[in-house]
Amino acid sequence: MSIVKAFFDKTCLCYSLCAASPLVGKSLRYLDPSDPIGDWVATVLCYVPDEFYSLNQPSENRAAIGMGAVSMKHFYILFFAFFAWFTVTQTAAAQEIFVGVAAHEVDTPLSMQIDEEGVDFQLGYRGKRIEALAAIGAPSPYIFASVNSAGDTSLVAAGLSWKIGNTFYLRPGIGLAIHDGPSLRFAPDGSQTQLGSRILFEPELAIGVQLSERIDLEASWVHVSHAQLFNDGQNPGLDIIGARLVIKLP
Repeated sequence: MSIVKAFFDKTCLCYSLCAASPLVGKSLRYLDPSDPIGDWVATVLCYVPDEFYSLNQPSENRAAIGMGAVSMKHFYILFFAFFAWFTVTQTAAAQEIFVGVAAHEVDTPLSMQIDEEGVDFQLGYRGKRIEALAAIGAPSPYIFASVNSAGDTSLVAAGLSWKIGNTFYLRPGIGLAIHDGPSLRFAPDGSQTQLGSRILFEPELAIGVQLSERIDLEASWVHVSHAQLFNDGQNPGLDIIGARLVIKLP
């Protein structure tokens, strides 16, 4: 319950969920102590498994492979177990869940080609509005997983979103994401195509319509990148565009 309170009551982003992972407590020895960004990430995320930090390392300290499959498998199991438990036991305070399908790596002016394929399947939850944050519009917390069908980059993201309108509405949001893309990858021309950081910013926007008292339909756009704050030279970004079916919980 302390994890739920930390995230939903105080809107800490979903990485606090890692406190329940069997991989927690690993040393952060792979973080470069002279790197202020890496130190900030370590402070915010506390004892997240050290495999998550692989993209924030100098090239001489990082293996040219993707994130360890075991660590991401634990993370996804943790996410879906938490999601199922929370929606069953906390429906009185819940707002809505959503499922979606989306095109992966859509070509937009905000991203560069990284040669990934497949479609993304999404499952997410949005909590009730946080009245304590009325000064910034009382946003709702959200958390969702996006799993790629081709085995390319999947991610878990969490943040805050604002619903503007009723029958027809906009829902902008901003959060952070952890992904399982490769730490180092090269295009045929020799250029690097990895996302540049294990932790990424995750702005998103949905345009929705209310179909019934409990059902909404949304067109959604999700972008992940790090604005070159976590890596000075590598930030291609990734855009995901699709549709979500939103179900309001009783």
